[in-house]
Amino acid sequence: MRRYYSTTLGKNRHVLVYTPPSYDRFRDPLPVLYLYHGFYDTLYSWVTEGRLAEILDNLLAQGKAVPMIVVVPDAHALPFEPTPVTNPQEFWGNIDRYGFWQKNQAAADEELFHDIIPFIQTHYNISDQPRERAIAGFSMGGLQSIETGIVHLGYFCWIGAFSPAVGSAALSDEFKNPLKDSNNALKDSNKINENLRLLEIVTGDDDHMTGPATTAFESQLRELNIQHVYTVVPGTHSMFAWRPALANFLQEIFKH
Repeated sequence: MRRYYSTTLGKNRHVLVYTPPSYDRFRDPLPVLYLYHGFYDTLYSWVTEGRLAEILDNLLAQGKAVPMIVVVPDAHALPFEPTPVTNPQEFWGNIDRYGFWQKNQAAADEELFHDIIPFIQTHYNISDQPRERAIAGFSMGGLQSIETGIVHLGYFCWIGAFSPAVGSAALSDEFKNPLKDSNNALKDSNKINENLRLLEIVTGDDDHMTGPATTAFESQLRELNIQHVYTVVPGTHSMFAWRPALANFLQEIFKH
């Protein structure tokens, strides 16, 4: 765990950083993966339930992954915004998740580039090459990864979105109506395909929370001729789907 000062939010914040057993500050720079958690979760979710360190340690020991640094930010840049409860049975209680996500995405994106990345660049020996930078996440973090990765096209070459919360109400204006809006971030498929080495989307076959929206979003990507990998795995909206998705993604990135 490292503490940094967020100029974006005006307060101290924490980030978790994984370094491989072979890490040496004064050797060749390593590729870096920025890994986001989901709504209602914490930055510890990928470490405790997600078993990030165990998965990557084992893959490195088996020679199946490239040594890398993994940065796990707190994806909640903003506090939840309570709203009147219109349906007591609503799973999300009195949280306006869509209104929150749209504002939070912008704040998290700004904090990543203004505060987190500069902090990591200062304190860790990471590569400055786009082909050695990746971003990924699950649920809300999957949405964050798609939006940040494509808005900042050319900075990241690898995007992983596991059960991404890509419902139309949660998408930012830059990603809504990609088939109709000529200024949409997804509209220039050639530019996206030229800059991304991998856009991977994974969803569980029994994910009733984000599964339908993910399927619809993936259909739009196909219509727009945006190259991507779409995989349906056994599981619900849970780590039973995200752990193997992460393990597979870690074996693919930074290799070519």
